[in-house]
This record gives sequence, C-alpha cells and structure tokens, in this order.
Amino acid sequence: MLGKQLTNHSQPIIFPKGSDMNKDYENEEKRELMYTELDKLMKAGAELIRTSGGRRPGFYNLDTHNYLQEHAWELMFPLEKDQWPDKFQELDHDEKLKWPFYTTYRYSMDVIAPPSIPYMLLNFGYAVLDGKLIICAFFVVQRMVEYQEGPQGMVIDPMALRENKKPSYYIGCPVGEGDIRQSLLRRKYPLDIHVARKGKEEHDQQLYDAYMEAYALQISKAPGWFPTELIKFAKQEGLFVPEQERHV
Repeated sequence: MLGKQLTNHSQPIIFPKGSDMNKDYENEEKRELMYTELDKLMKAGAELIRTSGGRRPGFYNLDTHNYLQEHAWELMFPLEKDQWPDKFQELDHDEKLKWPFYTTYRYSMDVIAPPSIPYMLLNFGYAVLDGKLIICAFFVVQRMVEYQEGPQGMVIDPMALRENKKPSYYIGCPVGEGDIRQSLLRRKYPLDIHVARKGKEEHDQQLYDAYMEAYALQISKAPGWFPTELIKFAKQEGLFVPEQERHV
C-alpha cells in the first residue's frame, strides 16, 4: 500500500500510509532508511543555505544547520498524548499562535514563566513533515524501549497536535537557559544564539591552549627570548616569567 512519499532525492522512500513511525523505528532496516533519508535532507538543506549566502528562509543559518547535523542526530518520535506527563496534559495555548511559527516563542515562555517547565526538556531543531525540514521547538521526554540499550527521546508538541500536524520525526537539542532568555530579548532563534556562544567558547579555548603550548615550549627551550604577547599571557595567567623578561 502506498503512503507518504519522502522526496528531496532521486530515489524516494515510501512509508506505509498511517504507519506508526515509532514501530517502524523498532525495525533495524526501516531505522536505517530513516537515517539515510535524514542525511539526504540535511545535506540538501545545507546546499540550499550555502548557495543562498549562509541564510535561507525556512532553515537555520549554515552554522546552526551544520551543528544539528553533527550533534543532534537522534531521531525523536511524537509521544501519544495519553502518555504525556500530567503537567503537559494541562497546557493550554492560544489558538492564534500557529504551528510551527510560534512554537519557539510559546514553548520558551512555558520555560521562562509558569508553568516553568524545566528548560532542559525544551529542544530546538527541525521537524520532518511530508519530507521537508521545518524549524520548530518541542519538548522531549525519555522512554526506555526494547530495541536499544539507551532511552528513546519522545516528543511532546502540543501546538502540532492541536492542528493535527503529524511530523514523522524530529531532531534537535536543548540549549542553555540564558540562551532562551537572550533569544526573547534579541528576537533570534535560541539555537542560533547557543551555537554562536559555543563557537566562541571553543575558539577561546583553542586560543588559550595554543598560548599554553607556546609558553611550555618557550620556557623549556628558550626562556630568555620570550615574545611580548607571550609574556603578557603568562602574567595574566599567573605563570612564571623569567626575571630578565619581567619589565614587559
């Protein structure tokens, strides 16, 4: 029986119409098909973003898109509402706020203000609906399953359920609470802010490591020939500076 066709590549993958995607995921062969499909969607999306100068409507910027591809590779599936924790059952969102456009704002407010859902349960990424990547936010809870040793991330997306939207699966990751608050102030996606912050932290750490390596080499090989920048770094970090170099 033919059903939903996931496109964006030359050989479409057909999933049974109305199939339970979570049960499909329990099957190793179908699981591999889903990951293959996601890989093609992400690569196609990256190329579209790249040819558009790093930004394209409907996608995250290229850095964030690549970050998701590298760090958020687990497929997560919608959880049936009768299995939602009680506090999620009680959520009531304004019907004027449409999925997926307002999920980032609405769910962020659920974290920042009452019901004050723990921010680590809120993920930002893509939903895959009708073979397309769609930017959205969603909540994730963990459930133990039989087909893998670790827990399976299961998605709670009240606004999608209200509008009868049924993504096949989601990918995404949590961000820091500060990133969420910054996003509301700066009107940017929390995940973009998170990725930019992580990139700066990694750059700063790499720079620090390079200075430390240079200091160790200098002190062991030529302690009387310290360059000015390295002396300043050593003083800043409280490291030993040879007496003849302390005038800098």
